[in-house]
Amino acid sequence: MAIKIEDFIPLAAFESEIETLVEWVKSSEKISGVDEIYIPGEVEQRARQQREQSGIPLDGETWDGLVEIARGLGIVVPEIGA
Repeated sequence: MAIKIEDFIPLAAFESEIETLVEWVKSSEKISGVDEIYIPGEVEQRARQQREQSGIPLDGETWDGLVEIARGLGIVVPEIGA
């Protein structure tokens, strides 16, 4: 189901309310050992940004399998640093 927010409240007002809610949630007291409170999707967004900058981490077995497939298709695979 999709809801057109503008049919209920101006979009700018909705965005302001959401921003206030996020600030309130993130300002909650944290239990021992917890450094930050995340909102839904925040961890994934940070991981995506990190992977766009640094690449997607692959274990050696997965990388070796991809290299084998690529070479089997005649694709030249550049050597990468460890």
